[in-house]
Parts: sequence; structure tokens; C-alpha cells
Amino acid sequence: QTSYNLQRDFFKPGITWTSLSSSHFGVRYFSKGFIYNNKSAFSIDKINSLYFLSYLSTKLAFVFLKIINPTMNFQAGNIASLPIIFPKSPETKQKIDQLTQECIDISKEEWDSRETSWDFKTNELIRIAKEGMHSQAGTWERGEKIEDAYNRYCKYWREKFYILHKNEEELNRSFIEVYGLHDELTPDVPLEDITILKKEAKIVDGDLVFDKKEIIKQFISYAVGVMFGRYSLDHEGLHIADMGVSIDEANAKFGIKEPTFAADKDNIIPVLEDNFFEDDIVQKFKEFLKVSFGKRYFEENLKFIENALGKSIRKYFIKDFYEDHIKRYKKRPIYWMIASPNKSFQALFYMHRYQPDIFARAQTLYLHEYITKLESLITRNQEIINSDITSSNEKRAAQKEIERAKKIINELIEFDREKFDHFAKNSIKIDLDDGVNVNYCKFQDILYPIKGLCK
Repeated sequence: QTSYNLQRDFFKPGITWTSLSSSHFGVRYFSKGFIYNNKSAFSIDKINSLYFLSYLSTKLAFVFLKIINPTMNFQAGNIASLPIIFPKSPETKQKIDQLTQECIDISKEEWDSRETSWDFKTNELIRIAKEGMHSQAGTWERGEKIEDAYNRYCKYWREKFYILHKNEEELNRSFIEVYGLHDELTPDVPLEDITILKKEAKIVDGDLVFDKKEIIKQFISYAVGVMFGRYSLDHEGLHIADMGVSIDEANAKFGIKEPTFAADKDNIIPVLEDNFFEDDIVQKFKEFLKVSFGKRYFEENLKFIENALGKSIRKYFIKDFYEDHIKRYKKRPIYWMIASPNKSFQALFYMHRYQPDIFARAQTLYLHEYITKLESLITRNQEIINSDITSSNEKRAAQKEIERAKKIINELIEFDREKFDHFAKNSIKIDLDDGVNVNYCKFQDILYPIKGLCK
């Protein structure tokens, strides 16, 4: 009843697994529309699909597989050779199918809660916050504490986690009963073997403990997506994901006349130590926080976020955000970071809204303007030093600022002359179909370096 004819079964629902394992046999269900290889997948008939999937996920199947193939390199033929016994009672099979479907639903919901999923809808904290707020004319009427949303997040996913754990033990128990192996196997499943929430939580002393920092980082990542128009607070799923689509066209597509949070117009957001620009990423994030969770608890919400990060939101954006983005997207970032050698100048843009003149605009509107603002900063601090009413401490602080600004200016002038100016003067086109690797590496001299990406 199982098959693994590659050409015949392309795009059909089926089961796949990690082909090499010594600890346990991890099985995953995939729906129609996917391609797989014939070494670690096969299609399944609709009538018994849930039963097969559940059986392969039990401790029982792994014991049999170790007998059939001691090498632990599991091929489709090994899986097809497993003995299949159906329960005598239709009610037992029905119960197994129901529990299995519930496990699939929970696992899929967890997978889709992350923005790297094809079926991602919205950030979990936003989803939970919306459930507690009233919406009218595109704006939320009252605020919410992000800590309350976080606590409800933990409560919600804790319940899902333990339902999944209970179901897996119940399924083990059912199959042990069907195969009559009560004396040889127990239904117990260690909490560590439950495969959801691996990024968001871990087991500590037999309990599920959530990683507040990771959950807040996911919220920040979503916020940046809304800033660039990849997502929108006005609908679920992707907003702009096709090159050449304007903000107005995307809003019209989804019937949005007045966005709750407007996407950045020029697709360039500076990430700098100095707060010199209106569209500075920290200012944009603060505005996003006010819009998404309300102004009432803004200060408290920002403090909660910074406590979770262990640093100020500005330090996080400058030092950590892009490394987290690279890791989240497995070295295939969708937001690209222009970066000078010492990271004194950094600016993000969204790959899907790329225009060939973006570097020219970044040079004029941000790089050159930043240098000008630093020069003004030097002048102001020099006036502080020259003033007769300035204290010694103030003069030392001013001198330190002057030295910092001069150092940055020297770096940026060289960066502009040696590297940036070339890309500003030459409009280079990209094709999304070429993928991130090819396109990113065209600009590797002025983009944030990603280890191992560009050979």
C-alpha cells in the first residue's frame, strides 16, 4: 500500500523522513504540490494516510527499522518492508486518525507561525494582541502591554505542546496494543523528543521554558518586514513580494486606502549610531510599537523589549539584528545591508523592492548626508570646548565626540571613494529568479559580509 515511484508520485501528498538517524525516526507529512527524492519519501493512499503516518512516528516502527536496517540509513524500501497491522476495532483506527490529524494541525500551525514558512500569516504576538483589541477604520482603539501578549503566547503554546506530547504517548500506547507488545515497549515519550518550539523554548528540569529573547526577536523581524512593505498590519500574509510592485499597487490590491502603518517610501532605512534621520530604524520601530500595541503602554513595552534583548533597541539593531536575519534566513537574507568596513554606516533595503538607482539614492540621501551631519556635530562640539562656561567634564565629552565623528568621516569618505561610488554610478539590475546568492554577491564590496556566501 506504499509506493515510491518518483515520476508517478511527483506533487502528490506523502511522507518524508530524515534518512540517517541513530536516535529516533523522525517522520513528516507533506501535502500535494511538493517534489521529493525516492530515497527518503513515498506517497500514501488517502484512506490510510493518517494511520501510516502515525505508525511510522511511533517507537514501534523505529524498533522494527533497527532490525530491518541496522545501519540506520533508512531507504524507502526499508519503510515499505515494515509489517502493517490494522486494529480489529474501527473505533481504534478512528481514534488514531483523529489524534494524528490533531498532531499534524498543531505542528503545521507552529511551523507557519514563523515568517520563513510559505504559509506565514502574521507574527504571533501581533496575532494575540489583535485578539485582545478592537479594530475600527484600520486603527486599534486601545493599547496593550506586550508582556501580557507574551504571557498569553506562552500559555497558548504550552497547551499545544503538552497536547502534542499527550497525543504521541497515546498513539504509542494504541500501536503497542494493536501489535500486542505490552511487555516489550512503553508508550513514554521524553519531552525533549517533542519537535515543536525548538527555537522558542527548551526543556529545563522537566518543564517547558520559553526563550523570551527569541520571541521578541521574531516580533522585531516582523516589524522590519512591515516597515519595508513585505508584510502589512492590515492583512495576513505577504504584502509586497514581487519585484516592480509599488506600495500604492500593493495597497490597492488588498483594498487598503489608509495603511495602519505605512511602508518606507524610498526602501532605504538607515541603521546608525546617531539618530540623524527621520526614517532611522529605531524611530520607525518605536512608531511601529506605538501603532501595533498602542501609545498608552509604549514606554513600558519598549522597556520589556529591551530587557528581553539585554540591551537597548538601538544597540540591537546596530550590532545584532542583521546577524540574526542572516541566521533566520539561512544565509539567504531578503533585507540587504549596505555596510562600510567598520560598520559605521549601515542602511537596510528590501531585495524585492530593489531598483537599479538605489545605491545612488543611498549615497546622496544618506551616506553624504550623514557625513554632513557629522561635520555639523563636530562644529557644535568645538563650540562647547571653546565656551568659557563649559565644565571640564563637558569639554572632555565634547572632545571625545569630535574624535569619534572624525574617525567615522574618514572611514566613510574612503568607503565612498574606493567602493560605494562605483555602484552609485553604475545602475546594476538583478533578477529575483537568480536567487539571493547570485544577486547579493554582485554587490559584496558594499554589502554586509556573509561568511561563505560569495566565493
